[in-house]
Amino acid sequence: MKLKRKLIWVFCILAILFSCSKRPVIKTPQQSVDGLYESAMNDFEEKRYDQAVKSFSEVIFNYPGSRYAADAQYYLSLSYFEKKDYFQAAIELEFFINNFPTSPYIEPAIAHLALAYLRSTPSVQRDQIYLSKAQALIEETLDRFPDSKYRTNIEKAQAELIDRFAQKDFKAASLYFRAREYEAAKIYYQHILDEYPQTSWVAKAKLSLATCYAETNAKEQARQLLEELVNDDSNPEIQKKAQVLLKKLN
Repeated sequence: MKLKRKLIWVFCILAILFSCSKRPVIKTPQQSVDGLYESAMNDFEEKRYDQAVKSFSEVIFNYPGSRYAADAQYYLSLSYFEKKDYFQAAIELEFFINNFPTSPYIEPAIAHLALAYLRSTPSVQRDQIYLSKAQALIEETLDRFPDSKYRTNIEKAQAELIDRFAQKDFKAASLYFRAREYEAAKIYYQHILDEYPQTSWVAKAKLSLATCYAETNAKEQARQLLEELVNDDSNPEIQKKAQVLLKKLN
């Protein structure tokens, strides 16, 4: 009997709590879809990206079947991109590409998705999945849209991507170098020279590789690399370090 009374009291309390709680309120848009979309585009063009995100989201959720739905989704993605929220931009761009494949914005969307993937990985220590996705999309964009007006930006992104892969190899090589595992380090440094010759990591890799050769008594190979660096004035800091090491060898 006591248990029954307790249960009754519990149900009464819960009923009171639920009756007092606020239900989620769905805001009815104050503007027509035309006015709301125009306002969102104005926010985007004026670089008020936080407000643009809100306005484009209202268009999408309140008028999902309107003629503005696809364009609103595209510009919502770009708003996140311009806010440098590349992770969310990638999510929105993926949704746009998958759901509106015939949109006239599909080409720039794929290009921006490649950039979003690339910029969502600020550290080479993080998972490389997004870098691989960026690589695949960059190749797809260049193949699918050879005359794209975004080609210059995509090629810059490709160069940035290659530089990131070279950085990844350099980090791996440095771990072996610090552990005095010079033979293993040589493989990674040489891979950078062979596979990523146009990247910013070449001079550093060459200097480190020369040091590996010097530490393993391969002085001739070390000397050859150091002389190349001494004769290259594109990186004064590396050039000075090469001069110092070359003097020690001689």
